[in-house]
Amino acid sequence: MLSEKSRSRIFTGFSPIVGEEAVGEMLAHYPATEGEQPVTKDHLDARLSQEIGALRIELHKGINRILIWIPTAMAAMSGLVVALVRVGT
Repeated sequence: MLSEKSRSRIFTGFSPIVGEEAVGEMLAHYPATEGEQPVTKDHLDARLSQEIGALRIELHKGINRILIWIPTAMAAMSGLVVALVRVGT
């Protein structure tokens, strides 16, 4: 965390060089209070693992639905073919 004094010095020192808006954007990436923390690699890795896990669960659910739907559709088509053959004879 940058202290308010450090933030002020950085803002004052860099503003004439790159402009107030650019310095403000840069400082927005640094925590302003103790409660805020920058994202760490470990935190990002953990979050990514959660998201990948959730995606895998959704993919498995979708595949399971397909694996149930295909045999059901095939059985229905077989029944339809048998019915059409019986009607034709």
